[in-house]
Amino acid sequence: MKSTNATCLIKGIKLQVNLLRDHMVVSILDKGIRKKLLQESNLTLQGCIDICRANGYTKQQLQTMDQPEEVNAVDKKTPKGDRKPKSRRNPPRDKMPKLINCKFCAKKHEEKKEKCPAWGKTCDKSLFCGLQ
Repeated sequence: MKSTNATCLIKGIKLQVNLLRDHMVVSILDKGIRKKLLQESNLTLQGCIDICRANGYTKQQLQTMDQPEEVNAVDKKTPKGDRKPKSRRNPPRDKMPKLINCKFCAKKHEEKKEKCPAWGKTCDKSLFCGLQ
């Protein structure tokens, strides 16, 4: 007798859940969401709630994206009080060539490849050198 009552109770709960789901689908005013819910073959109450929540979040995001953002113009000129004093100790880098320790010729020279004495030449010491 107890198992029959439990079975009836479970079936009654399932029926109530299905009725609640159907009522939600029918009472939704947005035709797009209702169509989406009706297209689901095995729609559960939780699935119905998830789809409705996702649609609500999507609408909120679209509204925030459609709102014009406030953009402030930037003036390129800086006020005289905000300028940093120029340091006179370090000369500009444009006038001093940057010297490097070259891995091809093992000498120090400017960073330009044309300044390297090994540039454009083939290594005579080894076939496995890989330099050309």
